[in-house]
Amino acid sequence: MTDLFGIVWLLTGICLVIFAILWIVASKKRTRTKGHKTMTLTSFFLSLIFFISFIVSVAIEPAPETANNKDITQSAEKASKVNVIINASQFSGITLTELKDIMGTPESVKGWNFKAPSRTYEATDVTYENNKFEFIIIDNKVVRLTYYGSTDEYSNDQQIPELFGIKMTPGMSVNSNGGSIRFGSIDDKIDDLWVTTLDIAATYKVTYDMTYFK
Repeated sequence: MTDLFGIVWLLTGICLVIFAILWIVASKKRTRTKGHKTMTLTSFFLSLIFFISFIVSVAIEPAPETANNKDITQSAEKASKVNVIINASQFSGITLTELKDIMGTPESVKGWNFKAPSRTYEATDVTYENNKFEFIIIDNKVVRLTYYGSTDEYSNDQQIPELFGIKMTPGMSVNSNGGSIRFGSIDDKIDDLWVTTLDIAATYKVTYDMTYFK
């Protein structure tokens, strides 16, 4: 676009000079003949038209984007993104063996009785990275992932699902209540994402099958 306006500016300037010269020459002649009057008026108006075109072309030429503008835009885009902690979908309904294939050898594997509101289940806790990641296995499948982190990992509530590779969708439900926020109806692999906070500490629970927690 800038190159186009540059060409218009150059051609307009050339035409302006040519017709200005013709107008000056014609105006100096003392003759009152109709032909010379016509030439004088024609030169004058053509010069005026190209002068106006020149002014318009300069006025509407867009200002070039500066390096600072680009840096500000890139910084804003970078600030709006979050670092994915882990792709939570990959653990949905997998076995302990499959979990080890993805995460490696666990730090601990403990069996316990998980008491849900409706009944008690035989469960297995599997932990990694100093208990930062905890998986609950019931009926030989992963039903929940818990991550113990902080509120520094996101800047607004809408970014929370992104931490676990989850995209916000129009059909997703969001419920906030003081120190907790819950995302439901996520997709066919994840039923629920529940985050509770205390000061800067945050506990993120990704539930794959809510049946075991009712």
